[in-house]
Amino acid sequence: MSRTNYVKKMSKNRLKFLTQLLFTVSQADLGGIYQAEVARRLRVSRQRVSYWFNKLERNGYLKRRADGKPAFYVLTEAGKSLLKTCQEIIRRSRSYKGPVFRLHRFGVKFPVVKPPKIEIDWKKVKMQNWSKYVGYESELRVEFTGKHLIIWASELIGRNPNELIAIASLQCTKLALILESKFGMKLDTDKPELSGRPHFAILSDPIAMSVARYMTMSSEMGVIDSSRGYGELEYWSPEFVHEYFHMPRRVKNIEERLIKLPDVIADALIKRLYLNLRANSRIPHFIN
Repeated sequence: MSRTNYVKKMSKNRLKFLTQLLFTVSQADLGGIYQAEVARRLRVSRQRVSYWFNKLERNGYLKRRADGKPAFYVLTEAGKSLLKTCQEIIRRSRSYKGPVFRLHRFGVKFPVVKPPKIEIDWKKVKMQNWSKYVGYESELRVEFTGKHLIIWASELIGRNPNELIAIASLQCTKLALILESKFGMKLDTDKPELSGRPHFAILSDPIAMSVARYMTMSSEMGVIDSSRGYGELEYWSPEFVHEYFHMPRRVKNIEERLIKLPDVIADALIKRLYLNLRANSRIPHFIN
């Protein structure tokens, strides 16, 4: 089976993840990149990255830069060609049918009511004046600060931003209940808070897909880039997503008004001309 046909038979989610992974490796310096760093950048588990790295290496798309630990990887020429194939298939498959959103950096912070009875076996990370524990549970990133348990939802893709938020919230709440039982702790699941601001990327915007092939654009509202291997428009605030979501309807209303505008202008000019003529003559008054 040819490389193109193999990629075409992939599901959309697998194709997007493969494109993101290949693109992340391609952006590394000449020394390559190691698996844990790819997992960190893509915000997925190391096990998932390891599975794909092993598969790509066996098929000649990745190669190890040198022996040792951690192992650094780079794309082979076949890997670079595979990345271009994935990007082209994604571009061709996106006939515009309305916005498609990618929700990421959605984290929920649960206050700790009772500390864990069982020792948490996650990695300890030292901050400036304190420490936190970071790990993965059910492929979701989790952080324990002592006062809070923070759960980061997986990246979600869909056409309804409100539905994505609901799914992400449910993911975090379900895992919070599981971790309560696992570590013998008590969380205040009735008073969760967002950890930072969720980010919405619009994957299928035709302008962003074209612009990102040649440049990156950013403002206080968001950014257009190809950081994931394909062009997308990313907003920093859900408020801007709401505005974008309703933009087609507003544009349609403007178009309808513009279509009617010539008739309105013509009627106004005729009425104005009649009033001028009437002011200088005895034309009957039949126009109000």
